[in-house]
Amino acid sequence: MKRWAGFLGLCAALAASACGGDDGGGNDTGGQGGSGGQGGSSGSAGSGGISNHPCQPSADECYVAGKSGPGAACLARHDNSEGDVVTLRVSQLELSSPTALRQPFLQNSVITPKITPDAPGCFQFGHSQFNILFAWNTSTLKVTQGAAPPQALIGPMSDGSCYADFTDPASGAKIQPVETDFVIEGDTYRAVFPEVAVPIYLEDSHTNYALLPLHELEVTAKLSADRGCVGRYVPENLDETQTCAAKEGQFAYENGGSYRGYVTVEEADRVDIDSLRYSLCVLLSGNVKRWQHKPAGETIGRCVGSTGYVEEGGYPKGNWCAGTNQPATDSCHDAWLIESHYAAAGVKINGTCPG
Repeated sequence: MKRWAGFLGLCAALAASACGGDDGGGNDTGGQGGSGGQGGSSGSAGSGGISNHPCQPSADECYVAGKSGPGAACLARHDNSEGDVVTLRVSQLELSSPTALRQPFLQNSVITPKITPDAPGCFQFGHSQFNILFAWNTSTLKVTQGAAPPQALIGPMSDGSCYADFTDPASGAKIQPVETDFVIEGDTYRAVFPEVAVPIYLEDSHTNYALLPLHELEVTAKLSADRGCVGRYVPENLDETQTCAAKEGQFAYENGGSYRGYVTVEEADRVDIDSLRYSLCVLLSGNVKRWQHKPAGETIGRCVGSTGYVEEGGYPKGNWCAGTNQPATDSCHDAWLIESHYAAAGVKINGTCPG
């Protein structure tokens, strides 16, 4: 089943014990996310400045040219140190705003395991089903953002990834690589994409996915000197006694980029949070009782028809104004800004995926 959905619609694919109304959440053994915090200080250094911590991988598959090679600081699988085009895959995404999206179950049981590579030899125990790709061309100052199918359908990450390119039959949304201009400010790249639709796959299948719609998506990327990393891998944040899972309140990477865009309030009311039985609009309203309306026979409560909707004559107020792409005002509050921070590592992008 394909549908227009945001991050939270993914909970439908998870066991009730992981998502079903449990706001406390906890670390999932499939990923490396904590419940808060970013990165940490480095430990004693090995060759090339890489840590000697037990959770620092030693396998060749984890590096493009060994521990002293380009991109080693973030376990990059591609050398970006030469040439005009810098190609990256997001390896960690940490939700930061609105507050309702920072619930541990969402980060630890959905986002982190979906986006973490499936590379046990590198202490990465994810599913690689949420794949955001970037190609920054420093000659033309054009950047391409796209999404890849599940890595299991493509092959080993060391062989590269590729862009999904298709039209979603349910919504008509085009899922394809999108290009825009970017600027370089010191060691930071910055771009704005007017509109993107990113598929988040629910399993290793081309046809079972949710879509994340974002408008005026601003992306920044602070590149390492060898251009192989945005952020860095921090093994000291991991617990060697727990198969190198993230320690409480920690993440496997220190972030080096930001990812922020808005979803309109009306769009949010069409995003189903199956595990909670109400829409993203209801969740972000901050008052489920007031803003949830679930007619008899319906499985999802929505803002439309709720007590708040009737008494206030419309949707709840968001924190953002879509018309100005600025913080909400008394006269314009029709969207919510979704903010996150990320880390990324070099990966080869082999054009558009076959078929």
